[in-house]
Amino acid sequence: MDALEKQINSLSDRLEGVSSRLKNVESALASDGTTVKSAGVKATPEQATNFAEEWDKTVGEKVKAYAQLSKTIGGEVASQSELVVQAFQQQRQLIIESASASTQPLQERVAPLTETMKSIGKIAEENRKHRHFNHLMACQEGIAALGWIVMPEKPQALVDQGKESSQFYTDKILREHKGKVQAHVQFVADWTDVLKTLRDYVAKYYSGGMVWNEQGGQTAIEDTIKVETIGEAPEATTPKRQSTTTKQTKAVVQKEARTYKRGNKIFVENYVGRKDIKIEAASQKQNFYIYNCNDCAIKIIGKVNNLMIESCKKSGVEFDSSISAVEVIRCESMKIMCLKVAPAVQIDHTSGLELYLSKESLDADIFTTCTENMNVLVPKGDEGDWTEIALPQQYQLRIVNGKIESRPVVTF
Repeated sequence: MDALEKQINSLSDRLEGVSSRLKNVESALASDGTTVKSAGVKATPEQATNFAEEWDKTVGEKVKAYAQLSKTIGGEVASQSELVVQAFQQQRQLIIESASASTQPLQERVAPLTETMKSIGKIAEENRKHRHFNHLMACQEGIAALGWIVMPEKPQALVDQGKESSQFYTDKILREHKGKVQAHVQFVADWTDVLKTLRDYVAKYYSGGMVWNEQGGQTAIEDTIKVETIGEAPEATTPKRQSTTTKQTKAVVQKEARTYKRGNKIFVENYVGRKDIKIEAASQKQNFYIYNCNDCAIKIIGKVNNLMIESCKKSGVEFDSSISAVEVIRCESMKIMCLKVAPAVQIDHTSGLELYLSKESLDADIFTTCTENMNVLVPKGDEGDWTEIALPQQYQLRIVNGKIESRPVVTF
């Protein structure tokens, strides 16, 4: 497999991860959250109407500006923007309806919004070779922020996540068009304003979550899988345990730690201080997504199709083999060990990573974007020793015969 093909596979894996994150939000919208306890705002009909009017003055105005700019770009960007406008209009209506007594299950009330979000994502998925693909992906990533409406606490955190994920693609748009076509630069500014304003609105009016009426039952949409307890993970993958302060303990309870499966996808989310997480892959078709784990040691047994690790800190992940690229996104102070085979590793927006490669993976391709303090460790001899190789953080670029040539800059 040549380098170009591996890059294409890596992009495919990333899109799968984006799709998985969007499905997480869709599932939250599809589940009946009326039994979830929230310390949030239980608005009267009059208050809800006032909140909707404030929505029009803030979020609504930003959405209009984004939609108008999208029309000037045209094509699929314009088509997708129509659905984005529809999604925001549906959310505005839900803000009003949240204060009305209803026996209708919550998943039915939010179903139109869920379907619109799926359609927004579908446009991006069906146009991977489109010249404005990054525009479509920026909106697909960002639209997940609308899932705040069913979050029982700190809903603005979900908006922040959508904004940060969207920025990966808006940064690409800026790199491609800055100083060239102003419309695309303005597209980034307008879409970013939409998400910033949404975040401010949610933080101001629904910082504790939206309270829906408590009638109806909850529909299970996930099958829970067992997390087996084992001893400490191998030293190479287990970071030193940090002391836990009272402030950190309070933060732990804000998000539910859980491991669950949906189809061929296994999700491991929100664990703190767990050194004993062990999961066995049931088949080579399974994709593993590890998200928001802090000070943990996670061991995956067996060959998996794909492994994505996102927004984790001070944790170790050990796995046997991955058929496609392993992705590490927005992580800090991580140790990752491949025991057998991994064809490629994609590292994005990550600081402080020790990547342990087995002898079988020494020819793996390593791709980095916006990273620092990266080290690869490879086996040395047969006694379990490791040789540490620092990945370059700076490159020198030159134009030679009309082509870009690059070489790493070694600093001491």
